Amino acid sequence: MKEIAQNRSTPEAYAAVGTGIIYAFEWEDVRFCHLGSFGGRLHADQVKAIGAVDVLMVPVGGGLALDANEAWAVIERLNPTMILPMHYQTEKTKAELGLETLDPFLEMAAERDSEGKPKALVNRGMQTMMMSPAGVPTAIRIIYVLKPW
Repeated sequence: MKEIAQNRSTPEAYAAVGTGIIYAFEWEDVRFCHLGSFGGRLHADQVKAIGAVDVLMVPVGGGLALDANEAWAVIERLNPTMILPMHYQTEKTKAELGLETLDPFLEMAAERDSEGKPKALVNRGMQTMMMSPAGVPTAIRIIYVLKPW
């Protein structure tokens, strides 16, 4: 497992939550990256340290972490095929956190490329997820929206 230091976009974000850590690890030939409460832009040295990514756990709700636009910029840079959005407003999240819902992120997933393909397909409503190397997609991105606990 690699631990990569996060950067923060503003001094206020550093003061509020500190530096943070990005985790990159491999399990049974599947490469994972958990961005934690990452905020800001990925620098070249971070991208290199993270390496190839199959499964990306990415904050998408803003606040002190990535918002939907920033999350898509990171996704385009790391190029995972499986995406688990996190850190967004749900009915169970405290409103004072100021997070966006998942909707802006998923709306961007539906945007079409020059060939008419969406950025990603969406699989919603799972409580848990089983994974194996054979189940990692290679030709398209899939966003897995798990039910909040």
